[in-house]
Order: sequence, then structure tokens, then C-alpha cells
Amino acid sequence: MNGQIEWLRSKSPALRSAVGFEPITNGFSTDRKYLVQMVSEERRILRIADQSNWERKRSEFHILHALQPFGASIPQPIEYGISEDLQICYILLSHIDGEVARDMLPLCTEEEQFFIGWQAGQDLRKLHQLHAPSGIPAWNSRAVQKHARYLEAYRTAGSAIPHDEKIMAFVEVNKAYLRKRPNRFQHDDFHVGNLIVKDKQYAGTIDFDRFDWGDPICDFCKLALFSREVSVPFCFGQIIGYFYPRKIPPEFWTLYAVYVAMSLFSAVVWTAQMGHEQRQEMLGRVQLIAEDHLYFERMEPVWFSQDRDKWEAFAQSHCQH
Repeated sequence: MNGQIEWLRSKSPALRSAVGFEPITNGFSTDRKYLVQMVSEERRILRIADQSNWERKRSEFHILHALQPFGASIPQPIEYGISEDLQICYILLSHIDGEVARDMLPLCTEEEQFFIGWQAGQDLRKLHQLHAPSGIPAWNSRAVQKHARYLEAYRTAGSAIPHDEKIMAFVEVNKAYLRKRPNRFQHDDFHVGNLIVKDKQYAGTIDFDRFDWGDPICDFCKLALFSREVSVPFCFGQIIGYFYPRKIPPEFWTLYAVYVAMSLFSAVVWTAQMGHEQRQEMLGRVQLIAEDHLYFERMEPVWFSQDRDKWEAFAQSHCQH
């Protein structure tokens, strides 16, 4: 790895004045990540990937550039490149100072958690303003085909969701709602593990390497899978803040429920790649989500219905557009 770093320092104008490279080990990305200390005391993020990911990393760089005008708090793309000799490619980004929201939210009051979610939801709406390139196929066909592949893999995954046939039937009946949905930028991993908090305020969104194109509402899936277990007030803030000053539209909950139901099967498939402890954690999440929706007899999760009036009133009193 030192050879890769030394090559980058010798070839990259943006890394020539770097004085330190600290490995970043958290997260599930296959990228090798480093916090780079510059001689100017500025910090940057270096992500190194295998050469086979070159087109994807180049696209990520250009998408981050295209997202800048919308005003969201996201990393600024600085440089990207490839070394065929070392069989690597890389992307260099600005650093967002702070700590991961997953770790910081439990240290905040419920009101602070809500407002962090509110700010994150407002930023997510900004990201969703970027339209998909003209060559990207319609979202409906891609989403339905992807779900069918995951269902096939789920049947041989070795772990079962309680009442799974009931959840499959729910998706089948309601997947028609995916037709004619917009094709926009999707972060595709928007949750408290990829959001940064500083001084109990939302500071920005990171880790764009899973980006996709499709229905913006699908970006709320990871709220159910990862954010809900950390902070329900944050989840209220993200949803209410995303739509404010409008009310949450009725179709949101139908689409949310369909995408969340689909995500349960893909989550179980992904558990096959995890260790035993992580697998059990994920299966616990999947069951909790299914119970939140009474195994999809209801669209809106129970936790939202219970405190909806409280947090909508709080938003009206304390949050500005």
C-alpha cells in the first residue's frame, strides 16, 4: 500500500503537499479510504479502488461536480486518476469535518436529533434535483427486474422473514405504483452511518460510491434499515424536512412501503456475505421493519403514526424553510 501512496504523491498535483495518510476503516465500501493531512492543515479524503472500478469512480467524480450547484453539504471533487501499472484508480475529495451521525445522535436531545434529520432531509431534496442522463432506462423496469433477481436469491439464502409470502404478495399488488416515477439521482445509501454531525448540527453527507438513478423516494429505504434503530426523532426530521413546507403527500407512504418491503429481501440476501453477529443484527432489523408495518397491512409505520402530531407541531414552531 505504501507503494500506491508514494506513486500518488509523485503523480498527483493535489497530493504533492500531503504530509500524512491515515487509514479509514469504518464502513462497508471496498474502497481503501484515507484521511489526508495537507501541509496547509487542510484535510482531504482519498479513496483508492481497483482499476476495474475506473468508469464508476470517474462517474462518481463527475456526479459530485454536477451536484455542487444545488447547494447541498457534500464533498467537493478535487481530482481523480488511474494507474494501469498499479492497477488502481482513485478519487480525491474535500473533507467534511465532524463525526458520524450514528455515533453522535444518541448524545443529543430528541429535539436536536429531529433538527439534524430535518437538515439532512432538506439536503436530500437538493440532491434529488439532478435528473438522470437521457440513456438511463425507465426506473420501473429496472426496479421490478432487480426485485425479481433478489427474490430468486432470497429463496436459497437460508434465512426466512416471518410471513414472507404475505410481504411478497404486498409488493406484487402494489408495484404498479412504480410506473412513471421520476428518474433522478439517488444516493442509495442515505442513512446515519453516512451523515456527518458537528456541534450537534448536521454537517453533510458522504460516501457517494453506491449512487444510482431512479425514484427519489427509494432513497428513504435506508432510513428504515439503519436510521430508525438509532433515532426515531431523526427519522421524523428527515421525512418532514424533506417535504417542508408542504405536507407529506399521500403517495409517499405507499411508495415508501413498497420500496421498504422490497429492501427486506435484498437485505436478507446480503446477510449471506456477513459474519454471524452482523447477520443476526440484520435479520433483527428486517423483522422489526416488518413489524413496524404489521407485515405490510399498513403503509405508514407504527412509530410514525404514534408521534406524528408531536413532531409536525414541533416543525411548525421551530423550523424555518
